[in-house]
Amino acid sequence: MKLNSNFKNLDWSQSLVDYAAERFSKIEKVELKSLNVHMVVSAERHKRCVEVIIHAYEATYRATAYSDDYYASVDKVFHKIKSQLVKRKNKLQDHHYAHSTRGEKWAYTEPQTEPQWEGEPLFEIKKTG
Repeated sequence: MKLNSNFKNLDWSQSLVDYAAERFSKIEKVELKSLNVHMVVSAERHKRCVEVIIHAYEATYRATAYSDDYYASVDKVFHKIKSQLVKRKNKLQDHHYAHSTRGEKWAYTEPQTEPQWEGEPLFEIKKTG
């Protein structure tokens, strides 16, 4: 992961950059490809703004968060970006699942009782939908 940071209307802070790098290193668990994270930190009147743009393998993710504290803004924007990445990952996984079963849904159900005889199956697979 590569983190680029810009500070507008305030002085550069190494501790804030280290905190953001620590938080966004956890995103690599969701997105396996290399990430370029661009963070813009700014002060707008009484609010502290953190804007993050992530250039991933096939998509670009963007989030902005406002708070009274820069660290809280980093946390908010981290959760927004993480939810976007998880949503994209789930869509990709569901898309592959739908094509592998040709659009049909199958469900596994546990049997209610023990098998009566040796040849009776231990579980049932039913077509739903």
